[in-house]
Parts: sequence; C-alpha cells; structure tokens
Amino acid sequence: MDTVIKYPLLTDALSCPGCRGGYLHHGTVTVYSRREDAEDIRKTWVDAEDGRVITATMRCHGDNPSARRNAVGISFWCETCQQTNELTLSRHKGQTEVEWRNGGVRCP
Repeated sequence: MDTVIKYPLLTDALSCPGCRGGYLHHGTVTVYSRREDAEDIRKTWVDAEDGRVITATMRCHGDNPSARRNAVGISFWCETCQQTNELTLSRHKGQTEVEWRNGGVRCP
C-alpha cells in the first residue's frame, strides 16, 4: 500500500489506498493537540455517526502522526475492499504532510 498521497490528484475524490476504489465512508475524526515537543498530548475523538466527543490527555507520543506537534486523522472505510484506513494531516519542518495509515480509529 502506498501511504503517501501523490499530487496532483487526478479527481476530486479520494481513493482507497488498498484497492483504489472510490467508495469511501468517513468515520471518527481524531485531533492530536500538542505544543512543540511537549510531553503531554491532548487527544480528541469525534464520532461521525452520533457526534459524540471524547477527550483524553496522555503523557506520550502514542499514535500521533506528528512526532513533535499537532495533527488530525480521519478514518475511512472502503465499500469495495472493506479495508479501514486513516488519512492523516501533520506538520514537519514547515510542511503539511498528508498520508494514509493502516487501520482506522473508532471513537472509544
């Protein structure tokens, strides 16, 4: 699976990184709030189906897509191959990186 999204996008629709199918359903949105290099990270989950919001503070990097700052993750489920992946947005040295990673996140 290619995890990096290549530019320019050929269409306005996202494609599944596993099968390249276009029938994706978004799910939980995860926000990783962290000051640069801080030990604590505040993680907020928003459930796409019922709007439930859960927040927790953690003392480690955990699954934050950014090693040093804040980030956002959006889980997607593919109708075609049934795979769940997470689209992540993170910053690194002034750049915004957009990548896919295996496994989606569900609201706890």
